[in-house]
Amino acid sequence: MEESDKAGQISDDEVPAGRFAKEEDDFSKKGISVEEAIEFLRIIQQSEFKVIEQLNKTPARISLLGLLMNFKPHRTILVKILNEAQVAQDIFVEGFRGIINNITTNNYLTFVDEEKPIEGRGHNRALHISVKCLDHIVAKVLIDNGSSLNVMPKATLEKLPFNASHLRPSSMVVRTFDGSHRDVRGVINLPIQIGPHICQITFQVMDINPSYNCLLGRPWIHSVGMVPSTLH
Repeated sequence: MEESDKAGQISDDEVPAGRFAKEEDDFSKKGISVEEAIEFLRIIQQSEFKVIEQLNKTPARISLLGLLMNFKPHRTILVKILNEAQVAQDIFVEGFRGIINNITTNNYLTFVDEEKPIEGRGHNRALHISVKCLDHIVAKVLIDNGSSLNVMPKATLEKLPFNASHLRPSSMVVRTFDGSHRDVRGVINLPIQIGPHICQITFQVMDINPSYNCLLGRPWIHSVGMVPSTLH
């Protein structure tokens, strides 16, 4: 009896390979019930890996076009920016590309070669702009990050329709670049429009005859967060 029992047994090594393949095929074809799926998700949620929590921490990304197409508040803000942004009518393609690059980058400022004078890097010009003050255009406004004051020459102020009562007295004495001292005749706040923006700027009024009509120094530069480039 013992010998015949042993003869009827088959060791693992002797099992045909096709038998395991058939069992695996049957297992892969077996459907997963809803109860099994729920139990599987419950195990994942309770596992130490916390898969769902990790997915919530994964930053989702969407194209800018997709964002604008799907969310009206974002479209409204973009239209507002495009309406308020000012560029020269004859702007070059590369100049416009630089503006777009400023929008798509973070914490970077760029300048383009088209913004340089004809002489290129060989020029030695000061940085002058034109502004609007009390409905008057003021040219040759010097941007000077070496000055700790905003300076309004008395001769320039007298050409503007300002209210004399707004001129406040001052006891400040200013030392000029040549070492001489000049009295400040008064202090006045004036609305200055630069491009589409209007700033209330405090000027020190001085009785001088400089090569500029007005000077905007570090107080204005820092207050508006401006980055001047004398090269461009």
